[in-house]
Amino acid sequence: MTMLEIIPLVLGPVSTNCYLIADPDSGDAAVIDPAWDGQVILAEAQKRGWKIGQLWYTHAHFDHFGGAAGRSVNSGTRTPISTTSAVRPRSPRR
Repeated sequence: MTMLEIIPLVLGPVSTNCYLIADPDSGDAAVIDPAWDGQVILAEAQKRGWKIGQLWYTHAHFDHFGGAAGRSVNSGTRTPISTTSAVRPRSPRR
């Protein structure tokens, strides 16, 4: 059994922690809590021959969604998010 490879990255204007993880045998990869500088994340995957298939958000903060646009160059990427800490709209006050 092959161990997953984990590449920690600190990116963007607020030094956001994100992680590129992959099965080195298959090249299947995911990004946990993507941040700004999506092209940096993509370049790290490409230099290892990995294909990012999913973005995993553990929470819905601006510093993670800010990188979603930069990472969206990889079409077909799934984007699950934890519902326990997701931002939920409030009812308007009357």
